[in-house]
Amino acid sequence: MVTKCPVCKKRTVVLYPDLWAYKRKGIYYCTWHCLRVQERKEDEKMAGKQAISEEQRMHAVQLAINGENPFPYLAECGSTNPKMYWGWMKGEIKKKDPELYAKIPDLRNVKPKEKTISAAEAMQGMQDAADEFFGKCEDMGLMKKAEPEPVISKPVNYEGLLVREVEGTFDRYRRSDVNDRTYIDFENADRLDTLSLTVEQWRSFREEQEKAAAILGVTL
Repeated sequence: MVTKCPVCKKRTVVLYPDLWAYKRKGIYYCTWHCLRVQERKEDEKMAGKQAISEEQRMHAVQLAINGENPFPYLAECGSTNPKMYWGWMKGEIKKKDPELYAKIPDLRNVKPKEKTISAAEAMQGMQDAADEFFGKCEDMGLMKKAEPEPVISKPVNYEGLLVREVEGTFDRYRRSDVNDRTYIDFENADRLDTLSLTVEQWRSFREEQEKAAAILGVTL
């Protein structure tokens, strides 16, 4: 398709309209420069419509000349984008009062003042954020909630004999202790395959199963 840029009036061939980067609100621009020119015009137009009086604008200018940041004051006066509004204000002052404009400092690199917090407050904030994050993960079923230690924390001793193997619906489970590590072996019904994992690996396996099920829309 052939389009005419609304800014420079240049005709441009747009081979792939859906992929054209310089498009806004269904209007095609020939370059990024022309798109930004149009956006600045709209920004200035919107800035001029904000209900801030001349007296308030002059007070903001005086704040800047005195070395203060005028952006918070402009926000209090009703500006939704103080930095953009300030740019529009400076442009108007430059046209009407060049001498006043010369006194206004450059505020392009001004950043909002950040609140100073103590190390304890920072640590508490991080802890609160972590608690909230993991709490949401638990609510969504993406993380297993902390469970109390099982009542039985070692093999059952039956009349002086340790029970190291039990049989259930899905067949046999066997405990073995090797080199200070505890393994649980699962032997399936056909006795052909045995899955042997440490206790820590079984826990991770269970968490992975529950997470996978939750992602697939199933609660185990």
